[in-house]
Amino acid sequence: MKLAKLSLAAIMAAGAFTYASATPLENAIKGVDLSGMVRLRFYNEDPGSKNTAPSKNRFRTSADFKFTIPASDSFKVIYQLSVENSNYSNGNQYIGQTSYSTGTVNENLAYMNYTSNGLNVIAGRIPVQSTITTTGHGETVGDGVIATYGLGGGFTVAGAFTDNLNSLGASGGADLAALAGIYNSDMVDANAWYYRVTNVAKYIYTVTADVKPMPGLKIHGDYAASKADATGAQNHSYYNVNVGYASDAFSVMGGYAATNKKAGTIYVNGDSAMASTAPVANNYSIANNKDYSAYYAKVGFIVNAKSKAYVAYEHQKDNAVANNDLDQYTVGGSYAYNKKLGFTAYYDIANFDNNTKDNNEFRFEAKYSF
Repeated sequence: MKLAKLSLAAIMAAGAFTYASATPLENAIKGVDLSGMVRLRFYNEDPGSKNTAPSKNRFRTSADFKFTIPASDSFKVIYQLSVENSNYSNGNQYIGQTSYSTGTVNENLAYMNYTSNGLNVIAGRIPVQSTITTTGHGETVGDGVIATYGLGGGFTVAGAFTDNLNSLGASGGADLAALAGIYNSDMVDANAWYYRVTNVAKYIYTVTADVKPMPGLKIHGDYAASKADATGAQNHSYYNVNVGYASDAFSVMGGYAATNKKAGTIYVNGDSAMASTAPVANNYSIANNKDYSAYYAKVGFIVNAKSKAYVAYEHQKDNAVANNDLDQYTVGGSYAYNKKLGFTAYYDIANFDNNTKDNNEFRFEAKYSF
């Protein structure tokens, strides 16, 4: 009994020593930056009268909490927690739930960031930002390292290697290795990337350029090619060009995109730069399709200091399959309640010639950023 009491005393003493060695809370959180967002979305999807799928409502909640912890002027630790959940209903009937975190907290980012003399390195569980992937809530995350180095004169070089891309369910996993050259100036922004994605593509390379020859006018171009990581695979290619002009309250943009007749993968995340072909809300990319073409246009108007509106149109042509073309129309707008809280909404109509993929979608979003 005495031994037990002594052991308890020893445990209490050890606990007191640990507490005495801990950092006081007010010091521990000093300099720590918290950023992120809370987002609420409501969707109504109606496949149309010629489609047997029922209409449904979707209620989606999302949140990110990102902690940036400075260890020194050049070294930081970043840790992010995310929550994501979606519920579906058909009329008064609950029809299911989907989420990557099942409505619970998901630790999706934890990495170190070193910056010094033009060198920037992130390593750990990192966001993977590139022309074929993109970062953001629930988007591309991998385990690895990405480094950029500014050469001066607007030139930057980059390299990356990541394991286990979460945006790709490839058999055996998907490791990404990449090299890039980037140039930025007042008139020209351009970049070229080379990728190797195991179990997906032997190579993917992309070239993107924005030219601004005069105030308000921008000419944009993309070219990409890939070869699948499979025996007998052939080269798949994609290009996209558009021209846009913006004045004080009015903007207009139009473009054309096409792919060749060979199958292949250009992007691995649906919101990446190579995927965002058209300005419509849905079916906005043809880059991974074979033998497709599309033309599109968008007109935007700034109503006042807080409100914007736009209309957009796209026509996709499936050159390989008869009666599989798509006409899509989107009307939308946004309202900035203040610098942190904003609201957006759109209504999108997608009509396929074969009447089996039609979908009319309304989405409303409220997003608070901090």
